[in-house]
This record gives sequence, C-alpha cells and structure tokens, in this order.
Amino acid sequence: MARAKALLAEPTSENLRYAALELRLCVELLTYEKLRSFSTVIPESVVSTWQPPQAVKALLEFEPSADRSFTLFVGLEEEYGKPSNDMRFVGKHNAIPLKWLRRHYNKLGSLLHAPAPASSGGMSLAETKTYLEQCVSDLEEPLAGNITGFSLRNVVSISCEVCESPVVANAEVATSSHKAVCLNPKCCAEYFVEAMPDGAVAFKLKVTVFNCAVEGCSGNMPIENRKLEIGAELVCPECKSKHRIVSRQWGYELPGG
Repeated sequence: MARAKALLAEPTSENLRYAALELRLCVELLTYEKLRSFSTVIPESVVSTWQPPQAVKALLEFEPSADRSFTLFVGLEEEYGKPSNDMRFVGKHNAIPLKWLRRHYNKLGSLLHAPAPASSGGMSLAETKTYLEQCVSDLEEPLAGNITGFSLRNVVSISCEVCESPVVANAEVATSSHKAVCLNPKCCAEYFVEAMPDGAVAFKLKVTVFNCAVEGCSGNMPIENRKLEIGAELVCPECKSKHRIVSRQWGYELPGG
C-alpha cells in the first residue's frame, strides 16, 4: 500500500500502471490471508487454482459471512448461557465485500495493459489517479484490522462425484438453501442438500438419468441437470449409441405419492 501511495504522488502513466499492480497484489494478499483460516476444509491444491474473486465466491458457498467485517469480544461466563459481565476486546476483522472485489479486481487488472485513449472510452490520467486513490481509501480499512480470518462454523463436505474435488458447505445454510457447489472452478457440479432425521447431511448430485433408446439395451445415461438443454448429446455406456435431447419434460406426483 505504501508503494502505491508513493507512485500516486507522482502520477505519470507508468507510475499509475505500477500503482494499479501494487493495489491488485494487495487485494490478492488480503484474500489469500483470509483463506488460511479455512485451510482445514479447503485443500491447497484447490486454492492454488483460484483468482481472488473465485476464492471469495467459494468461501461464500459455505460461509455466508466470509466477506463481512466483525469485531470479536470474549469473556468468562459467570453463569452458563448468560453473557459475561467482563467482555474483552480481542480484535477486528475488516473484510473486502465480494461486490467490491468483483468490480475492482478486473478493473485494476485492465490498467496493467496498454492504455486506451480517453476519447475511445479509456480513463484519462487524472481519472485513473482519482480511481486508484479511491481504491487506496477502500483498502485502508481491511488492512487496519488485526484479525485476518476467523470463522465459527459447522462444515460438512464430500468428494465431488464428477471430479473428486471437495464439495464443502455450511451445514445450517446448506440445509435451508438445499444447495452446494463443487469448489473446483472447472467443475462447479451442483448438489441438492438435505438434512436427515438422524442429524446427518445428505448430498445428492443434481442429475437426470435417461434410458438408452436402442431396443434391447439396458444402458443408463446420466447427465447433470445444469447441462440439460435441447441439443445436448449423450452416449450409452453399454452399446455406445449416441443420443440427442430433443425435448424436455418433468415427472411429478402428489405429495406422499
């Protein structure tokens, strides 16, 4: 941040470009520092494939407050279930909102390329300087926090049926929204989540199974619901016949039927 401020003090075209780079790096460092608090549920092999917006989006799949700021106090209860009369300040976490990250991460990146002339929609030097100064101001608060990452959560996870990457979810949120998504950005398989009577959480891949249309073949062809569309092609694993979806229909029944 200090280097970005120094570069902005002499706003040449080159200095502004390097200031944008410093600010983009600052955003990345803040985001990955946050991820370290989730290292027990997100493997490094997955994290290393993410850009900051993807990382925060994944965090929000199982931790809805991952991009929210908070202040932490602790105290010893004198009576079980009642707040302590001696609550002590531990620290503050100032998060970068996902909306801000989505908007500015790519915009900062665009400033690292050859500048477009202002007449064609690009920003002038003065406009670029003003924009970068606003980014500096927005990042001051996240940098000022003394807690980089913290979460109280009941996390449940499975291995994705499609790519074997982790599917991680906040149990309370997932069983109310009934959804979870594979954390692998190249997969993103969708799951229906359901709370079971014994308190466990069940994940079901959102998939539709089609029977092979070849007479005498008993092959089944599964396809993820998000990929269901007119023209989608399927191959029978038994007879290798190719099929194409030409219409969509839904099965239904009365409740309890």
